[in-house]
Amino acid sequence: MEKYLNKKYKLVRFDERYDDYLESIGLNIINRKIAKAMPSQTQLIKIGELEYALNTIIPFKTQQQKFVPGQECDAVTIDGRNIRNIFVIDGNKLIEQQIEPKRKVVITREYVDEEMLGEVVVGN
Repeated sequence: MEKYLNKKYKLVRFDERYDDYLESIGLNIINRKIAKAMPSQTQLIKIGELEYALNTIIPFKTQQQKFVPGQECDAVTIDGRNIRNIFVIDGNKLIEQQIEPKRKVVITREYVDEEMLGEVVVGN
């Protein structure tokens, strides 16, 4: 994962489940269209020996989530939801499981060369 640290990755495409995810977190159709049209970037940074930070950068806002892989932690999502989550690093993949009473969400970010591929799974 070291070679993918500190780079900014621009979100250029969505998998087909991204709209389902946006709907499941309560965004109406207009806000889903805005969210999909808004340019965003992510950046993974290593802080110290064990801790990382995942920055999500959109116009007018940067959200930073600090984590230690394998440890559950509190988080506030870019849309303002308070959740708990756990991150796991598996080779070139950063896997985030959001722990919420209403839904199970797993976000997989796969880093390859100069791009990051994202997949969002809601539910089973």
